[in-house]
Amino acid sequence: MKILVGYTHTAGGADALRLGTRLAQAFDAPLEIAMVVTGDAGGLRHVRDTAAGWLAEALAAVPEGVAASTHLEFAESAAAGLLGASRNLGTTLIVVGGRERSGSVSNALLHASRVPVAVAPAGHADADPAPLRRVTAAVGLRPGAEAVMRAGVLSAQRAGADLRVLSLVTLDARALGSEAEGEALAAAHGDRVRAFVREVSPEGVAPEVAVAAGRRIEDAVRRVDWENGEIVLVGSSRLASLGRTFLGSTAGKMLRALPVPLVIVPRDMEPTFEDKEPTS
Repeated sequence: MKILVGYTHTAGGADALRLGTRLAQAFDAPLEIAMVVTGDAGGLRHVRDTAAGWLAEALAAVPEGVAASTHLEFAESAAAGLLGASRNLGTTLIVVGGRERSGSVSNALLHASRVPVAVAPAGHADADPAPLRRVTAAVGLRPGAEAVMRAGVLSAQRAGADLRVLSLVTLDARALGSEAEGEALAAAHGDRVRAFVREVSPEGVAPEVAVAAGRRIEDAVRRVDWENGEIVLVGSSRLASLGRTFLGSTAGKMLRALPVPLVIVPRDMEPTFEDKEPTS
C-alpha cells in the first residue's frame, strides 16, 4: 500500500496532510506528498521555487516513523495532476482536503479515480490526532454492498481497528402516515442488514451493526455516534464506470454531514486498499 496526499498550502491541504499521515501510520504505508502547479504557472521559476518550499514545510510536518517523499507535478488541472501522479507513483489511495480550493479537486477525483479517495473533513488538521480505532463500512442492500463490507473487514484487520457496519435510512413520518410505522420500517431494515452482515462476514468476524434513521440522510448521519479515530468507507454509485469512483447522491449527502473522513471505493474494485491501479 502507498498513499498519495494531494497537498495545497491552505487549510484544506493541512487537513489532507494530517489524514494522510494518520492513515500511513495506521496501515504502515509510505506517504507521497504531491503539489500540482497548473497551466502556464509551471514555467515561472518563482512559482516552482515557492511550491517547492511549501512541500518542504509539509514534509517537515510528517511525524517520525512515516516514510515520506514529495513531488511537484505540472498539469492542466489539479485533479489531472493528482491522477497522473497516482498512476506514475503506483499509489493505492489518494487523500485530499474537502474544503476551500481543494473542494473542487476532491469532487473531480471522487468522480474519476481508479483508486479509493479519502476526503478529510474541514478542521481535521486541528482534530485530536487519535490513532485509527474504528473502520465503518456504510452499506445499503444494493449490489456492491458486499465489496464495501469486505473492504472494511480487510482495512480494520490491517489497522488493528474495530469494525462497524452502518446503514442509513430516510423516513418521513408524514409520508408514511405515522411515526410508529416509520420506526417499524427502520427496525425491519435493520433486521435485513444484520442478516446480510452475518451472511457475508468471514469466519470469526462479528462486526457491530448500526442503523440510523432520519427524514434526510444528513439527519441520520448526525444521529450516529462518531469517534475521532474513525474512517467511513462507502461504495461508488452504480453510475460509475467499472473500476472508477463516482460519488452518488447518498454518499454526497454523507460527505457534507460527516465529522470524520470518508473513503469512496471504486466500483467493482477488489475489496482491499492494496490493489494496483488497473491499466487502461
